[in-house]
Amino acid sequence: MKRDFERRIRDIQSELGSGEGTAAIEESLEFLSKELEQRLTDLGKQIDESLEPGREAIQERPFTSVGTALGAGVLAGVILGVFLGRKSKE
Repeated sequence: MKRDFERRIRDIQSELGSGEGTAAIEESLEFLSKELEQRLTDLGKQIDESLEPGREAIQERPFTSVGTALGAGVLAGVILGVFLGRKSKE
């Protein structure tokens, strides 16, 4: 997302050339670039904070976590197998 945004900024800058008002437009683009970077940083922090309780639970009870994940995987596999089995018979 960040790379795409930076590419778009470069494209706009190259299209502007050296006409009048370029400085104001470049200043606006710089502001947008910094704003995007700040939002991505904030989003990364929010994701880390939301994942932290799960990490702590896994660290406290690793075998229970593995068992739960294994059970959920088996259940999902059975459900998917039944669903796909019905689809192939139709």
